[in-house]
Amino acid sequence: ERAIMNQSRTIRLPVHVVKEINLVLRAIRHLEAANGREICVDQIAHLIDRPSDEVRRVMALNERIASLDAPLQVDPSRTIGDVIPDEQLLEPDELLQA
Repeated sequence: ERAIMNQSRTIRLPVHVVKEINLVLRAIRHLEAANGREICVDQIAHLIDRPSDEVRRVMALNERIASLDAPLQVDPSRTIGDVIPDEQLLEPDELLQA
C-alpha cells in the first residue's frame, strides 16, 4: 500500500498527506451518494471532524497535473502550452526600441 501511495502520483506526496486526501475523497463520495447533489466543504469538514480550512488545503493538494503538450479540447491542433502567454516576452515594437 505504501509503495502504491509513493508512486501513484506525478509529484510524490508524503504518505500521511495521501491518506488525508483519500479520507476527504471518501467523505465526498459518501455525501454525494447520500444527498444526490453537490456538497460543500463545510459538510465534508463536519463529517471527518476537521476544520474547513484544512479540508480546502487537502482538496487543493489533489489537483491533477496536465502536460503543456496536451491538446486543447476545443481545438486539438493546439496545445495547452500554445495558449499560455509568455509574460516576459517583448512585443515586436518593444524589441525595436531596445
